[in-house]
Amino acid sequence: TNVSIEAVGAGGASLIPRESADVAGGKFTPFLVAALTVKRVGQSSTGAGLSNNVTVTLSANMDLEGRFRHKVTITGLTGSSTGGTNARLPLYPPGGTPFLSYVRWFASSGKAVMTLMGDDMQASREYAVSFTLNNSRTPQDPPQVYMQASFIRLDARGTLISKQLVDPGP
Repeated sequence: TNVSIEAVGAGGASLIPRESADVAGGKFTPFLVAALTVKRVGQSSTGAGLSNNVTVTLSANMDLEGRFRHKVTITGLTGSSTGGTNARLPLYPPGGTPFLSYVRWFASSGKAVMTLMGDDMQASREYAVSFTLNNSRTPQDPPQVYMQASFIRLDARGTLISKQLVDPGP
């Protein structure tokens, strides 16, 4: 059975156009609430002043479209001695993931932004990538780290749409 979903206002105007819903897979359903079902951040070193490989593992309950439309933002990476504002840090492994080959690093806010490039991030598939930061030269308690996904695109009229897809959370 082909199932479609549409939202119609009291006056009969279409608020959300009719959309086919892939009930079997459940991934294309237009009203599916996006969530990062796996979100882990690990590190290779806790020593003060040492180089630290930060590994991010994530998975979503729906496909996240590539072509520079989706971003994954990690916040709370405070205390690093790696400087930079909008700096490019290499992302590993190079290739093999839907992300660009670098992460954008914002030292003052402790934020790293990964952009989905060509391929989509497939639903229910775990992706693991890493980048290197330098630990603070003085010991610190581990910060609370958060991750969120967002998208940016132009609608049919050319209006820029920006929306947070997944609430930030540890």
